[in-house]
Amino acid sequence: MSCRSLAVMSLGLAVSLAFSGSSMAQNAPQKDVPKKDAPKPAAAKTETAKPVALTPKEAGTYHLAIAKTHNLHANDHVQLLQKYATAHKTVPKEVLKDHADAIRFHLQAARNSYAKLAAVSKDQDELLKQIDVIDKRLAKVNGMVKTLETRSTLSTDVVAQTAAITQELAANHNAAQQADNSFYNMESSDYYEDGLGHFTD
Repeated sequence: MSCRSLAVMSLGLAVSLAFSGSSMAQNAPQKDVPKKDAPKPAAAKTETAKPVALTPKEAGTYHLAIAKTHNLHANDHVQLLQKYATAHKTVPKEVLKDHADAIRFHLQAARNSYAKLAAVSKDQDELLKQIDVIDKRLAKVNGMVKTLETRSTLSTDVVAQTAAITQELAANHNAAQQADNSFYNMESSDYYEDGLGHFTD
């Protein structure tokens, strides 16, 4: 084979390889090129709703209702202890403690609500006097609960003590019912009362 033929073949092979390499490069899988993050749309401005301030009357009726509710729940636990004592000769200390703790919790919650009621009722002298009497009675009941928890587990003693506590809590409930009159016009044709309290439409 002549030198010229070899040269032509070499040139053809080189061109073929070059063309093949170019095709392979074009067909090779492309690496993912990270795209620039598109600018995020500006977040819509949201206005936070401002809390609506309660009027003194609205706040007062709310705090009084909460206080009355806790007074009732405290008495619920007193009644449960009384029922237990009626059915048994003794009341276990752990049962006394569980209910005494619950009674104390509701007594303190009631006192806190009455304190808030007093804070929004500074111009109502009669109501403030009632709140003071109620608060002192709640403090007295707190001491009675301590005695109930520690003095005796005999059912006869527990029944007697729970009855005395219920009497005090009932007096507080009645006083709170009278305090309701500070917020409602009982002469109004829109006034009515049910088991939960006083209402005007």
